[in-house]
Amino acid sequence: MILSIKHNLQDGDTKKLAEKLQYFPLALQQAVAYIKTEDEILKNANLEKQFKINDYLEEYEKKAEELLDFSFTENSNDSYTRTTLTTWKTTINKIKDNKAYGQQALEILNIIAYFAPDNILNININ
Repeated sequence: MILSIKHNLQDGDTKKLAEKLQYFPLALQQAVAYIKTEDEILKNANLEKQFKINDYLEEYEKKAEELLDFSFTENSNDSYTRTTLTTWKTTINKIKDNKAYGQQALEILNIIAYFAPDNILNININ
């Protein structure tokens, strides 16, 4: 998944995002999907508005602060686990906030979490 950034205006933010997420592919993929979705929502409401990488980083930092109180197991107190958990929590909370279908989407996610990923059809809805 690629962010379409015009005129290289967010190059510095792109680097910050990659560093913050420790270049973890899953975390980066989740972040890019989140940013693209939020940007599309904002543009539908107002063509002048834009959801930028920096906006995501602010939300990520807020979520990371909340999770600092989270008790990691002694084996999972590594940076990979923290980065992945924070990325997932940011995305899950956004899904949960959707009044129309957020709860149903979370229920589906909870169900498919028990399936092997090879058995889940990947549908690209761009």
